[in-house]
Amino acid sequence: MCLIAKHNISLSCPNLHWQTEIHKLFSVMTSPRNSSRLRFWPMVAIMYILLCGGPYGIEEIVPQSGPTLAVFGMIFMAIFWGLPNILQTAELASALPLQGGAYSWYRESWGGFWGFQFGWLEWLSWMFDTALYPTLVAAYFTHFLWPDAGYLAVWLMSLSVIWISIWLNIRGLETVAKWSIYMSWFQILPVLCFIILGIRHIDISI
Repeated sequence: MCLIAKHNISLSCPNLHWQTEIHKLFSVMTSPRNSSRLRFWPMVAIMYILLCGGPYGIEEIVPQSGPTLAVFGMIFMAIFWGLPNILQTAELASALPLQGGAYSWYRESWGGFWGFQFGWLEWLSWMFDTALYPTLVAAYFTHFLWPDAGYLAVWLMSLSVIWISIWLNIRGLETVAKWSIYMSWFQILPVLCFIILGIRHIDISI
């Protein structure tokens, strides 16, 4: 039997003791007073990086289905998939402004067990998902800029992407936000260049 004093927890109940300590730590971490705040444009940049990249292989939509279906398909996904996600995230972030995002929302709504399940599954999905990107960066770079690159160069390039990402995350939220702005422009500028170059090829007679 666990004996709990008013200001002390008996060591004869270690499970309850650690649960209490973990709950205190979580309360401190998720307190709004300890949360870092993002400015508007860094938040826009992070949202763009996370949500607007598109799945691998999306480049084939236009040549295979035509520009009309491709544009309408993207608009459809933006309205019926992207917009509901934006609205629910905005509502939850306003109602529960806790550090930890969706994990905190699950924990507050369904309890610690389901919060842990969500956090664990989310971590697993991101682990497998983000493992693709260093390889994709190296593959795109070698395909367009360095076709004769050897296996060692590709491996080192992938490893560099991993360690740069780790360094940015260790630096904290503000550094990630700042670099997200740079990466957003890095992604948007080539698209703008292609649009400008492609305007003169538009044939409205078809």
